[in-house]
Amino acid sequence: MKLEATGPEALRELARCIAATGERVEQESIELSNLVIRTLVDDLDKITANRTAARPGAC
Repeated sequence: MKLEATGPEALRELARCIAATGERVEQESIELSNLVIRTLVDDLDKITANRTAARPGAC
């Protein structure tokens, strides 16, 4: 990253860049958490289906 401004404006520009980076990191963290949750739910569904299929007379 290269700051074009100098003095106080450079600090404001740097603060904007840091804020934007933080927002991106937060969004990526949320997306990763959602992916992990979906994967766990899918795995649980498969385990439940396998257990149900393994029991004779199960609904």
